[in-house]
Amino acid sequence: ATSLGNDSILSMYQDSNNNLWIGTTGGGLNLYNPETDDFTRFTEKEGLPNNVIYGILEDTQGNLWLSTNFGLSRFDPLKKTFRNFTASDGLQSNEFNRYAYCKSNDGILFFGGINGFNYFNPAEISGNTVVPGVVITDFKIKNKSVAFKGQTGQVHNSNATLSKPVFLTQKIELPFTDNVISFDFAAMDF
Repeated sequence: ATSLGNDSILSMYQDSNNNLWIGTTGGGLNLYNPETDDFTRFTEKEGLPNNVIYGILEDTQGNLWLSTNFGLSRFDPLKKTFRNFTASDGLQSNEFNRYAYCKSNDGILFFGGINGFNYFNPAEISGNTVVPGVVITDFKIKNKSVAFKGQTGQVHNSNATLSKPVFLTQKIELPFTDNVISFDFAAMDF
């Protein structure tokens, strides 16, 4: 458990705190401790998107950026947390390449992949801090949608007909016989 995660090393990086980070083929990200001569492993189990680490770069905030076989990952060494980015976030592909990474003098990070390369200023990457509203979109009894008065095309249950759409309903009262219910919901984030 304290050895290198995989014997095949793809990248090594000494950060601003003189920590030695090692990216492996299938063994994830490894932190070497010279005092104890052992390693701490960070893998998919801890939040990596993939255990193949092609490149490791550090931003001005002390975060490590990792190119993998399933996107880029920002690792906070202090909190030991990962924030993963994929093609759905705008990357050229989810798969990156060995030896295809560098940091420019002005802090821009470059990572090459199978469909080109991505470059960005890590200071400009921010997460979505808005918690989306959650709306109930359907209410079902025995796996059948419950209609509201005046609605057509849905199953009508005379004991539980809603007076308005479920997302506008504040309270639902049911007889004890209607004891199998389910809800559909959506996060309203645009």
